[in-house]
Amino acid sequence: MQRYMHKARTLVVGCFAALTSVLMMSGTALAAAPPSCVDASIVDGGEYGTVRVVNNCATTQRVKVLIAFGPDSQCFIIGPADSRSHVIDDHIGPGHPRFDGLQSC
Repeated sequence: MQRYMHKARTLVVGCFAALTSVLMMSGTALAAAPPSCVDASIVDGGEYGTVRVVNNCATTQRVKVLIAFGPDSQCFIIGPADSRSHVIDDHIGPGHPRFDGLQSC
């Protein structure tokens, strides 16, 4: 009986450790996405790209533009029927930055 209890405890501790590491590694993945009434589009700006975020919601939204391989935007407060833009700088860091989504903030 004691042998099974030890195996069960080991299994529980191992699962907890694995889950904790996955949650820590995916911090931005766990953040809330903005409502579907917030739209983003990429506007070609020549050497730089620009992400335009439009709030089609009836309420004010707080949104951050996520950039892979580059700096994310600040947290924008966007009123109903308003928009904000974030320039993607292609000259920062290794790799080519790209729009990676929106996050509520």
